[in-house]
Amino acid sequence: MRAFRAKTREYCAYADWTANGARARFFGHVHTSGDDLIRKARALIASEIVDEHWA
Repeated sequence: MRAFRAKTREYCAYADWTANGARARFFGHVHTSGDDLIRKARALIASEIVDEHWA
């Protein structure tokens, strides 16, 4: 599993992040930032609410 930084396009291993926090080793990621993931998740949940999958 990966952890992403919110504002930059970087990720690290979730285990490294939970163990080391801000000192975790992050790597550049061309396509995804934490903000991108949150936006996609919100859009997915909104569409599921519209489709009445959430009660």
